[in-house]
Amino acid sequence: MICNNCSGEIKDGVCEFCGISQPQANQPPPYGQNPYGPPPHGYPPPHGQPPPYGYNPYGQPPPHGYPPHYPPNYNAPHPDAKSKIVAGLLALLLGLGIYNFYLGHIKKGVIQLCMWIGSIIIMVVGVVLLVLEEIYFFETGYISYPLMIGSMITIIFSSLMFMALGIWGFVDGIRIFIGNIKVDGKGIPLRD
Repeated sequence: MICNNCSGEIKDGVCEFCGISQPQANQPPPYGQNPYGPPPHGYPPPHGQPPPYGYNPYGQPPPHGYPPHYPPNYNAPHPDAKSKIVAGLLALLLGLGIYNFYLGHIKKGVIQLCMWIGSIIIMVVGVVLLVLEEIYFFETGYISYPLMIGSMITIIFSSLMFMALGIWGFVDGIRIFIGNIKVDGKGIPLRD
């Protein structure tokens, strides 16, 4: 055998080089001791032994302010948690994408807000074209079909965009209330 201390030869349980006695191979450890050493951090102590001071059965150190053996309340809402009711009402009633800003989904909120602004601009263009067609009709007595068709197309298109955005906000509001959308943009669960 080889010495654990200096790698010298062992004869009769004692190293010839350094003189330190060595345990015999395949000998069990003394009664009550773990043959594999202490358990790693976070694992419970062996059966029958009291836990060491500060032992946390959850495997993590306790949060600041908690005593070592007192588990924190994991059911308490996060201090930065957003309200599910506020987010759902913003989505159902406004639908402008403001609920996405509230929840921290900035890109999605910007997309919805830009679509709302774009549909308003298209609606204004359609109304202006319709007014121009009416002015042309009263001045000349003829109908300007390009102005009339252009105004109708833009008004119909902006109306469809308004409907789509309203449905998008309504569906997201329902999804928030029934629990399909559970977390905000940072991954923090919504509170009730």
